[in-house]
Amino acid sequence: MDASKFMQLFDSSDRVESDFETSKEAIRRALDKDDAPFYYDISGDGTSYYRSGIRNGAGYSSCILTLQPDGFATVRATSVAVPEEHWNAMRKLCGSWNVRFKLRGLKVQDGKLVFESAPFDPVSGRFDANEACGLALSTVHHYASSVLALEADTEPWDLLDLYEEDYDDSGDDDDDGGTSVPSLEEVRDLLQSMRKTPQRHTA
Repeated sequence: MDASKFMQLFDSSDRVESDFETSKEAIRRALDKDDAPFYYDISGDGTSYYRSGIRNGAGYSSCILTLQPDGFATVRATSVAVPEEHWNAMRKLCGSWNVRFKLRGLKVQDGKLVFESAPFDPVSGRFDANEACGLALSTVHHYASSVLALEADTEPWDLLDLYEEDYDDSGDDDDDGGTSVPSLEEVRDLLQSMRKTPQRHTA
């Protein structure tokens, strides 16, 4: 083996390019499934896709899937505005909820409740691109009501286990990869029961 061929063994450029193209094709296949919602290729080259949250019951939300040069992808879903006086409480709540998520990324950013995932592998990772988008949108829909609860003077600690019964890490996902979403009536009933319960106060 000559020196040039030997050095090629340590050259990762071909591998990186191959991983990128493999990831792009895996994303295209995942978003082209019969049961996948409609995605817009907003980049025109298969590296950035837009999906509305309407199918997840969150018409106020949308999700952007982005393929990075290293072959990993991220998803970012927007949600409702968080009043400034609740930013700190929501940040702490998001930190507590995130540890139990299948895909983590719920946070307060630029005055809004958003979901922004860490980079994940769309080829051999736990979730494909469509499932990751579904989880992001389901999560922001799932927890948007917590902002309304804080506005209704619910104490933040009463929201820590608001949806505890819905946490499921078994892998048995619903169609869009997310968890079940409580109905508006269920949220109203929960808030009413909280108002009837004497509030706890710290010293």
